[in-house]
Amino acid sequence: MIQLAVGDNRAIHSGEEQALSRGVVLVLDKRLSRSLVLRQAASSRILMARFLHKHDYLTVVVVYSPTEDSSASSKDKFYTTIESLITSRPPHDQLVVLGDFNVVTGTNRAGFECVVGNFGSRRPNDNSLRMLTMCSAAKLTIVGSWFQRRDIHRHTWLSNHGYTMKELDHILTNDSSLFKSCRVFRSAESPANSDHHLVISTMRHLYPARTTKVRQRKYLDVETLTQCDELADKYNIAVTNSFQALGSLPEDVEESWQSVRNTILEPARSTLPVVQKAKHPWLTVDSLSILVKKREARYASLLVSGESINAFLRHVLSKTRRTTTAAEPTKRRKALRGTIYAQ
Repeated sequence: MIQLAVGDNRAIHSGEEQALSRGVVLVLDKRLSRSLVLRQAASSRILMARFLHKHDYLTVVVVYSPTEDSSASSKDKFYTTIESLITSRPPHDQLVVLGDFNVVTGTNRAGFECVVGNFGSRRPNDNSLRMLTMCSAAKLTIVGSWFQRRDIHRHTWLSNHGYTMKELDHILTNDSSLFKSCRVFRSAESPANSDHHLVISTMRHLYPARTTKVRQRKYLDVETLTQCDELADKYNIAVTNSFQALGSLPEDVEESWQSVRNTILEPARSTLPVVQKAKHPWLTVDSLSILVKKREARYASLLVSGESINAFLRHVLSKTRRTTTAAEPTKRRKALRGTIYAQ
């Protein structure tokens, strides 16, 4: 298994490193590359990657199944490897298995109602039962079979003579709520001149998370050299000893610069302190003094106008008593009327 840089993207290949052949590839953008937790090539036909997102983990398996004409032993080995890979993952992970399965789902859902949706395609072949059985055991569903599409947006493979079309590429998942759509784009040109069409499925956003925290760069407090003579003498002695132990410089300019740079920086890192980031208070001193003055003014006004406040409270209390007294006769009449009706 090797990794390749494709522009700003990152490609993980499960094939041989020398020939870059016989394998499957998973291409990740810059954001997904940062959320990659684990990658594993079970074989040249199977590649697994695990990602960390905001809510949980997502496991993606890319496969290339043996063709219909392959031997039964190679098919059994392929599906046995997938099953062992699926069962070995943490059970709470969201799982997506995608690739060329060389399988036609069929329209008969008997026994596989949770695997095949209402919109399966054509007649099943020999590989169909193997994949459907694996999906049923692993509680996976075929995403494309749950979306109603035209045939030109369903069939992923076109024969050389141009008359036979089949849906051989599939996306399997244990959480169908992840997907919003799934269809084939025939106009997308493949750089490998493949006879398969591009299958694109839209997923809801999982917000990939960083697996490692970004290290904050530390800056040396160089101003202390001008403020403390003892520290400056200590640094000068350390730099002198470092240059004496340097010896001859290499002929390459870049290597020479790195040697001189490290000779200067290493004594500085061991001698000078690191600049501490100053924490700014939420409120300045002027703002705090204004708040104190405001609180004192409010207390002073309450003391001055204490009689007016007491008069206002007496007015509110008297109004409350009048409302309560006026409402009591009405309640008594209603209660008496209810008693008469009840008799």
